[in-house]
Amino acid sequence: MLVSDGGTVIRVPVNGIRFASRATKGVTIFNTAEGEKVVSVERISEPQADEEEIEGGAEPDSTTDSSPDNAE
Repeated sequence: MLVSDGGTVIRVPVNGIRFASRATKGVTIFNTAEGEKVVSVERISEPQADEEEIEGGAEPDSTTDSSPDNAE
């Protein structure tokens, strides 16, 4: 993910960026407006299986007591 100082945000899959050799000038991901600069670059990875279970609520809440009450 790339963010510019003008507020432009772009997400690009890594496999969507072609490989360029040393003889080239590089690869343009996106063009900024005149005077605008990229201020942040962040790698966003795919969620792992464990994270998906937690986000989906598959993990029980450890603070909740699900045992029946014995009021005897």
